[in-house]
Amino acid sequence: MHLRNDYPYNEALDDLVAFFKLRIKNDFRKKELLGYLEKCRREKTVTFRYI
Repeated sequence: MHLRNDYPYNEALDDLVAFFKLRIKNDFRKKELLGYLEKCRREKTVTFRYI
């Protein structure tokens, strides 16, 4: 799958980070998902099944 030009990759990840910070109450799960998103940012890939 190729990247969308109208929704930059890092902006999409920033939106997911903001959503998770706002919605996830369990600190362990929140930290786990935010760590996963940082890994995605470094590797330029997202496994949607995980999310």
